[in-house]
Amino acid sequence: MRSYLRPLLALAPIVAAPAAGVPPQSPQPAVAQDPVLHALIQEALDKNPDLAKAKAGVEADRERIPQAKALSDPTLSLGLQND
Repeated sequence: MRSYLRPLLALAPIVAAPAAGVPPQSPQPAVAQDPVLHALIQEALDKNPDLAKAKAGVEADRERIPQAKALSDPTLSLGLQND
């Protein structure tokens, strides 16, 4: 058996066995249940400089005026007629 499968097989009984006396977790995330945690996460997202930079880049792209259609290249033609 390959060496990377051994640790996974060793953990299989631990993962597969349900914990005794522990009720199953609710399907709703903890963020929806705890208003303080939700406020802290929102504050962290609002003050994140990387997110602010990304938002500013998106706004700059939206504000950019699209380039007008370019005119066709000028041409010069010369004709000689010998009558």
